[in-house]
Amino acid sequence: MNIHTRFTLQYAASILLAVSATGCFTGIESTPKITANEKDLAKISGGESNLLSDIKGEPIEEWKPGKRLYVTDNKALMLFGEENNSGSLQGEYLIYDGVEKVLTITGQEVAEFRFHTADGRKMRYRSGHSPEEISRIGSVAIPLTIEETIVDEVRRRLKGSTFYIMTSLWYDMNEHSFNGRKFVPVKILDVKEGNTIYPVRLLIDDGNGYRFQLFMSVGDSRKAPRSFASLLSETDPRLKYPDTPDAVWNNIINGRVAIDMTRDQCRLAIGSPAEIKRRTDNNYLIEIWSYENGHYLMFKDGILSAYR
Repeated sequence: MNIHTRFTLQYAASILLAVSATGCFTGIESTPKITANEKDLAKISGGESNLLSDIKGEPIEEWKPGKRLYVTDNKALMLFGEENNSGSLQGEYLIYDGVEKVLTITGQEVAEFRFHTADGRKMRYRSGHSPEEISRIGSVAIPLTIEETIVDEVRRRLKGSTFYIMTSLWYDMNEHSFNGRKFVPVKILDVKEGNTIYPVRLLIDDGNGYRFQLFMSVGDSRKAPRSFASLLSETDPRLKYPDTPDAVWNNIINGRVAIDMTRDQCRLAIGSPAEIKRRTDNNYLIEIWSYENGHYLMFKDGILSAYR
């Protein structure tokens, strides 16, 4: 770091302490590193794709014996009766046998769903609703499970296709998160069952032979926190920024900032700040962008002049 940059950073730090909170706002989730958040990236993509927004569980009247549910957590054992509260169930499939009307100890009639596992264990899940109520609702969600038909449909639509990745939050094959590139083409190799929060797991090739994973929700993209539209795009995001120089775009896709980048370019690269402080100084408009991990950027008239 040269003397000028060090002096500028010290000056920026003094501004952080001195200026009022005029124009402050909060905008991103807490993350361990500078990274673009998915809300910002969904805006960049325009949220133009509802490719998976219609996918949902099968109506209960369409459930047939043999339907399979993937178990995401071993805690599911507690849902299926004390006699089955042993061994392991996570990663197994529950195979649907049918539904019956049973009486609870209070005399209430409820629907009890019957399943078995590949090794022959019998599983029963009491829904808490009568068969008539479930028929009226039209669906039922078995906690800590994923309907295989949902994963199959996502696989049918995405496998083998190439999209542009809109998030830098990648997962390696051991499900450890790290910062990857964004706005680059990637290929969907396969679709697998996800976890309790995100039912779909995408296996992806980054175009350079490296394989990683994304976890995704399905359904209405306006409600799903990690929907297709927030993670992937069917169109090249750079088409919206034709005047961005190659060197700057390379910084953006790798999540880096550099002196002389604009505010919009920095936002594309690392996301929205948690807080902005503004003041004028020697005819300059000074902005300090602070991130929750301790990093900050300083802009003069909208151009990045220092960062830490």
